[in-house]
Amino acid sequence: MTAYYVLGIAMVVLAVVLSAVGLTREGFPPSQKMARAIIGGTALLVLVGAVVLITTTHKEHPRAEAAEKAAEERAKEAEAGGGGGEAGGAKAVRAVEKEFSIELEGGDTLEAGRYTFEVVNEGEIGHDLEIEGEGVEEKTPVIDGGESAELAADLKPGKYRFYCTVPGHAQSGMDTDVTVR
Repeated sequence: MTAYYVLGIAMVVLAVVLSAVGLTREGFPPSQKMARAIIGGTALLVLVGAVVLITTTHKEHPRAEAAEKAAEERAKEAEAGGGGGEAGGAKAVRAVEKEFSIELEGGDTLEAGRYTFEVVNEGEIGHDLEIEGEGVEEKTPVIDGGESAELAADLKPGKYRFYCTVPGHAQSGMDTDVTVR
């Protein structure tokens, strides 16, 4: 990935230098041959950047990664608790997301224990829900508008942050502090 960043920086520097020279020198480029060389070199640099990006990027999209992790967790829960839902004594709580809020059924104070959150996106755009605090870090994949997902978490007494990780959403109000007693 480092090579990709180096090529990206080289492209930006080249663009700035060519723009500065082109704006300050009336006769730039001095000949048609030089203009073709600049265009060819720039095209080659962009092509090499694209090849490096394709060959060095091995990480899947965060949505696919989160969906895979959630499926693994559901499978583990099904094996351990016999089927998910409220199995194993988990308390079911509905969490409603919209632009730009998160509301937990029953408010922002919960009793310690195992929970299964039914995360419902009543908004128009995709949202997810991450729970962080007291050693817990659980997250749903991005949920499209009108869809829902389940999120299991074992909450011990303490403070937790429930928020949407889609860029800009937590800053826009999708960030709730929850106290667990």
